[in-house]
Amino acid sequence: MAEFDELLALIKEHCTAERIKRVLRIATGNKDVKVSASSKEELVETNLRDAFRSHSNVFATCSERRKKMVLSTSTT
Repeated sequence: MAEFDELLALIKEHCTAERIKRVLRIATGNKDVKVSASSKEELVETNLRDAFRSHSNVFATCSERRKKMVLSTSTT
């Protein structure tokens, strides 16, 4: 199963397009987030999936930086 499939299926089933757009608007500061789409399907499968991936990458980068900081302070 691809990344986020189960979550996106639940969102598609239980959320309106307007609610999904509200969530996307929160993240519009990120260059990879788009709010407009021609359908609810596109909102979820393209826009929301891309926003999740982008957000996950940010957290992964921060997590790696924290690990490096911890390792560098624990060896001194």
